[in-house]
Formats: sequence, structure tokens, C-alpha cells
Amino acid sequence: MKKLPIVLAAVFCALLNFSCITIDPKKLYPDMVADQDPVSVGIVEAEFDRLFSARLNKLEMEVVFYPRYNQVALNFRYQLTRYRQFWSQEGRELFIKAVESYKADYASRNLGKKFSRTRKAYGKFKGKLEWTYGKYSDTSVSSPVIELGYRFRGEKGKETPFFTVSQSSAREESSLRDGSNKLDSVPLYMYFTREQADELARVFNQESLIGALVLSPDYDQPKDEDYGEADF
Repeated sequence: MKKLPIVLAAVFCALLNFSCITIDPKKLYPDMVADQDPVSVGIVEAEFDRLFSARLNKLEMEVVFYPRYNQVALNFRYQLTRYRQFWSQEGRELFIKAVESYKADYASRNLGKKFSRTRKAYGKFKGKLEWTYGKYSDTSVSSPVIELGYRFRGEKGKETPFFTVSQSSAREESSLRDGSNKLDSVPLYMYFTREQADELARVFNQESLIGALVLSPDYDQPKDEDYGEADF
């Protein structure tokens, strides 16, 4: 009889190990489109505000697809800060539709000049942002509202319209930094020519993203113990 608890313990451990082995990744990643690591899907350009100047500063942004979360991140550095701006599939689809609406308004010369009215002319959604102020500083996270619209920029009398992505300020939700002081993410404005907006819309296309996974090299599938808790 003394052996019975040992047998029960052995059976329990076996069942526990079996349950771990058969974990369904879909339970950890409900929005997963492929059980693969993040993959870079291209480099795009956007224009950003330049300090003390009406001119804009062109920057490159790396586009990274996270298939387990079905999220796309724009990775870039601006004014000594590194950003990862995440776009859900809903946000990406809204961007694609917004670009088409903007081009139609541009062609018909149906563009107003009051940015307070035009900054969210094509909709808005709740985004996710990670930022860090230096290579070795802690990463902060917030969920800003992202608005899609347009704005005229340039020297006075020579202003031209740009498609815009306006990221609002948002309170920090979490950080690896010690202490209770919270930081607000700063407002951020991206400006796109029609060609630049078209390129990002092409990269955001869901079929293109899935195709990039098919064309990418094979990945070593992680073991069950490598799965972490979903962050989105």
C-alpha cells in the first residue's frame, strides 16, 4: 500500500508532461496565422518633422511581421529614440483603405487645409507602441490612438499635401524600469507621399505578408517550453 502514493504521483507527472507536450499554440496565440518567428518584410520610407524647419526629414523604417500575433511593427529611430509601432490587421486594412480614399480626394482636388479637421479624415484605431531612449535603456510600452488623414506641409506658399499617420500621446503601461514613475509616449507624426503610402499599403497587404512567410527560409520550430505568454 505504501507504493500507491508513488504510483499516483508518477501517473500525475506523466499526465502533466503529456499535457505540456500537446499544448496547442493557438491557445497561446489566438490570432496566429503561422507558427513562425518574426520576419523582416521590407524597408519603407516616411517623412518626419525636422526641428526648427518647415522641411521634412526622410527616414527609413524596417517592417517586421509577427505571424504568431498577426501584428506588423514599424521599426525606426527618430530624435534619439527607437520606436516599434505595432499595427494589427484591422489597422493595416484601415491604412490600405485610407490611402485609396486619400488618392481619390487628391485627384479630385477635394483636400482641406485645416489639420485639426483632416488629421483623422480616414479613421483611427488603437495601436501599440514600444520605445526606448537608448541602446541600453529600458523599453516602455503604451497604447496610443493612431489617426489617418492628411496635411499640407512645406514653405509658405509652396505647401503640398501628405498622407499622415498621427500617433497621440499615451500613458506608459509597463516598463522594465524600477520605480513607479510613468512616462508618456510623445505625439508622433509621419508624412507620406502618395508613392510612399502606396508602398507601405503594399507591404501591409495580408496576402503579401503570408507570401513573405512562404518565401522565407525554413525556421526551426520552437519547443513547447519556448512559448511565452502572448503580449497582445
